[in-house]
Amino acid sequence: PVEDGEEIPIRIYRPNGKGPYPIVLSSHGGAFMEGYGNIDTHDNIVRSLTARTKSVVIAPGYRVAPDYIFPTAIEDSYAALNWAFEHAESFHGDVERISVVGDSAGGNIATVVTLMARDRQGPNITSQVLLYPLTTFLDIDFESRNIYDSGYYLLSRSVMYRARELYTPEEDMWYSPYTSPLHAENLSDLPPALIITAEFDP
Repeated sequence: PVEDGEEIPIRIYRPNGKGPYPIVLSSHGGAFMEGYGNIDTHDNIVRSLTARTKSVVIAPGYRVAPDYIFPTAIEDSYAALNWAFEHAESFHGDVERISVVGDSAGGNIATVVTLMARDRQGPNITSQVLLYPLTTFLDIDFESRNIYDSGYYLLSRSVMYRARELYTPEEDMWYSPYTSPLHAENLSDLPPALIITAEFDP
């Protein structure tokens, strides 16, 4: 169950054994848009993450644009974090060891959920792993955007603009620390972050 009374799907992946195991909340990438990524497209990644880290990994199927705009995706994900915290005993999870991970749009969600947990007094997150995360919605002249915005392996500039248009249709949304954490005024009291970039990442 999420904040507005609706429900989202989640998948729980866990190692064999009794634990308790670290908990990882894994947010899939996909440009915040329908058709670009979901818990099915990332199933193999999450299975590998579970096996290699010997953690319980929870993958929420957060709602996406165009039907659901900001802040639905992050509120769904924060609700999933709270659910994991409250139900940890049922899946042999350790609430003292909760991490977040996400790729691309999911990396944005992972670090934003970390900000939300700090701002809302929990649950406590011990680490964040961000795989080529989107950290700003603003029109900033990054060299990588000019070099790798088309013809390479990741998102094109047109897809990035489309994602921004659908997920954050009002320009004032772009300035929120919950969309553009790169520009947050306060990044103190956050857990350590491992950030992994991709060679051709725009």
